[in-house]
Amino acid sequence: MEQSRFVLKNECDVSVGLLHNRGLELIYNELKNNPELLNGWSYGNETLVPLTKIFLKTVYENDELESALLGAEEVNAQVQLADRDYLAYISNCGASNEVKEIIIEMFDFNNSRITLESVELSVKNAKIKAEKLNRIDKEIVLYSSEIYLYSCYYWSQNATKWFKLFDETITSDQTKDFWVDLGKGDAIGAVTGAMAGAIAGGGVGAGPGALGGGLIGSAAVCLDSAIDWVVGLF
Repeated sequence: MEQSRFVLKNECDVSVGLLHNRGLELIYNELKNNPELLNGWSYGNETLVPLTKIFLKTVYENDELESALLGAEEVNAQVQLADRDYLAYISNCGASNEVKEIIIEMFDFNNSRITLESVELSVKNAKIKAEKLNRIDKEIVLYSSEIYLYSCYYWSQNATKWFKLFDETITSDQTKDFWVDLGKGDAIGAVTGAMAGAIAGGGVGAGPGALGGGLIGSAAVCLDSAIDWVVGLF
């Protein structure tokens, strides 16, 4: 599988998807060890931005950090507007029409039985189509699509433990269908963050921006979904 890569402070040629999943684990561990951070959780709170910054500072050089943080801040302000209506959000975001068409097709909205295998195929096709785009649009698609794929891998295995931050009785059977929604939340964050980073960094910041935005996007959607789920149980 082709991966979107760039040079980091301590590691060379690292996949943005792998970094994204590492970042989610760091954020999860911080929330688990400091449950007071979740008090009064809502889309608008500032819990995730500082946790994202902690992770980003461990991997990026200073000249890349600004773009990454811009992606995180931008998504923190924008992701609540999506309200999980991803088609409407992508259709109205500031990306080029070519980028929007590729991302919408990648999300495979007409497929009611999305699997990890179908996500892999959709991402592969998105990366092929991205080859014809200009540099910035190509980077937005490559980084966002890889984060979508790795996010789906991550959430298919880890959604339950995040939900348990709010209710220890929740089981894997109850959360088994949430991973697709969480993966799309990641991709929304990655697209928004990549655009912010690309604009700030002249294209250089698209990867850092996508990573920062993706972390905020999926974690926010997951925590909001968990709150909705727990409230619905009582």
